[in-house]
Amino acid sequence: MASRSQPSPPFRAEVVGSLLRPRELKDIAVAVQKGTASPSQYEEVLEREIARVIAKQEEIGLKAVTDGEFARTSWFGFFFERMEGFRLASSHFKFKDSHGDTFEWPTSVAEKKIKKLRPITLAEYERAARLTQRVLESVRRDYTGLHSFLSMSLIEARRRKASALRLRFSQSLARRLQRPSHANVRSTTHRFGRTTNAFA
Repeated sequence: MASRSQPSPPFRAEVVGSLLRPRELKDIAVAVQKGTASPSQYEEVLEREIARVIAKQEEIGLKAVTDGEFARTSWFGFFFERMEGFRLASSHFKFKDSHGDTFEWPTSVAEKKIKKLRPITLAEYERAARLTQRVLESVRRDYTGLHSFLSMSLIEARRRKASALRLRFSQSLARRLQRPSHANVRSTTHRFGRTTNAFA
């Protein structure tokens, strides 16, 4: 007879990506931007909400837990701010918001040797580690983000190089068409007793 105790699920489950930010956390973040709340008040709410979601993941039996990426403004948050070698550029496409309005999203493009200025996810890890004894889901998505932006940078560099080569070729072709080559020079003899150049 099967046990009535709750069985372990027949699959592995873990959180990948961000969890939905609670309203209180979003409100306090807006208040900090407006100057009506202090960063310390934001940190207090942030830590409390991270503790709550970690406890929930432990309660449902997840072996690896995450902070939900609550401290970030985007899935690749902190990465480019803590590196050098990037610049902002307009994206090649536009977005539409929930109202149907179109807007541009600036993106990072690698322009020189990339260098880490300070630890990227250490603060996130240390905060979450204080709140759980379980395995922490590593914040790896930063590096996939870097790979994506590097790939975009390489594609852009190759596109520019190809455009430059096409331009050089077309300019070279135009110069050749403007001046006669030896094959197109026709000489006539026995005309007025001297040799004449057809292009003279």
